[in-house]
Amino acid sequence: MSKRTLALLLIIGGIVAILAVLLWLFYSAKRIPGSPLVPSGTVPSGILKGKTSPNGSPSPQSTAPATTIITPAERERQAQDALKQQAMVFVAREGSYSNADEFISIRGVYVDVTAGMQTVLELERQKLVAAHPARGAAWGQTSRSLSARVSSSLSVLDQTSAEVTVQAQVTVTAGDAPSSVTYQEIILSFQKVGDRWLVSRMTSRPLAL
Repeated sequence: MSKRTLALLLIIGGIVAILAVLLWLFYSAKRIPGSPLVPSGTVPSGILKGKTSPNGSPSPQSTAPATTIITPAERERQAQDALKQQAMVFVAREGSYSNADEFISIRGVYVDVTAGMQTVLELERQKLVAAHPARGAAWGQTSRSLSARVSSSLSVLDQTSAEVTVQAQVTVTAGDAPSSVTYQEIILSFQKVGDRWLVSRMTSRPLAL
């Protein structure tokens, strides 16, 4: 082989080696487009280990829920609303009865009153039975609470007694006569026993419209 032929083969071999290196660099860059080189064993900034979504992308960091702070004024408002609701339900139940069952429905509110108030209500029931016996003409009364307000001046949360005034519509039916409708204002005195408010006194007066 002449020296000229040998030199030509060396040149061709060098060109092939250079092309091989260029092809390797080209395919390496194509497999990971735009990916920065990161040293082995390190985690890129902003990505937490083990915190990835199913598709492999980083999951957003969770934030703790905001704590709701109830102010003393809000607690007092809630307590008064609950007491007013209790008073309206009581007036509607206590003031709805008929002689068909000897006014037995009045006893349904005994669990919501003090022992002394139970005695008062039972005496009232007996008077109604005497005035409107079951064997006589049908007689009944229905009360519907319209509104309520706390009429005591002190905070409900700080006290063991409170007063609530309820405005109610009272409908009385007697035999075949047309029903009569009146409006009353019922004042309920509450006594706190344990964690429960019990009715200890009840008075009523006509409501001027």
